[in-house]
Parts: sequence; structure tokens; C-alpha cells
Amino acid sequence: MHELIWLAEDILFIKLQGTPTADSTKQLVKAIYDALHYSHNRFYILIDLRDGYITDIKAFSRIRYITQHKNWGGSVGFYKNPITDITNTVFEGVQRDIKDQDAVFKFPEQALAFLESLEVGITRDINWNKAEICVPA
Repeated sequence: MHELIWLAEDILFIKLQGTPTADSTKQLVKAIYDALHYSHNRFYILIDLRDGYITDIKAFSRIRYITQHKNWGGSVGFYKNPITDITNTVFEGVQRDIKDQDAVFKFPEQALAFLESLEVGITRDINWNKAEICVPA
């Protein structure tokens, strides 16, 4: 299961819960692709992997494909689950040409700092009331 929320004009927040089925994962990838396709601007994706993670290996190649889209600004995830370490390693192996604008961290603060490194000031306009993540001090 997943939830997509626009935290700001240029930040799409995705919260994963549990281990999505292959069909649910396809729907998620399609939703991201549609957002990229219909957007007029480049945007970034912030992914909360604390309560869920993707295990569908085929999804990683679909994700790799959409990272090539002109509106893909980058993505960053954060997690607490050790399984996410494994799936992230698999993803990096499948996506050998992983870009500098995509990363996964253990803590939300690290993920937000990474977004800031991609575009200074990007987290300034986040609507924190829309997401259940740790708000930086």
C-alpha cells in the first residue's frame, strides 16, 4: 500500500506501508510516471520507507526507466527497517548508473539535507501538516 502527497509544488511525498504486491507496485510506478509526464516542472520525490519497502525486482527496472524522465529532479528515501538495506543494495545493483540525485538514508533529517543539497531552499515550502515525518528543528 502507498500514499502520494504533494508536500510542496516540487516535492512529491510517498509513504509505503507493508510490502506492496506486484500490482500495487506497478500502480505506484505508473502514478509516479504520470506525475512526471503531466508536470510542467521538474520535481523531487521524498519516500518514507519506515513502514514498508518494495521487494518486486521487476519494479526496480521500471523505476530506473522513469528516473530518465526530464522532470525527474531526484529522489531520496529514509527508513528504519534493516530489510530496506537489502532492497536498496539490490536496487543499486540493478541500476548500475545510479545518479547522484538519488539516495536512501536511515533518518528523515538526512533525507531532507540531501534534498537541500540538490536544490537549496527546496524544503522551505514543505507543508509539514501533510506528512507524518520528523520535522527538522
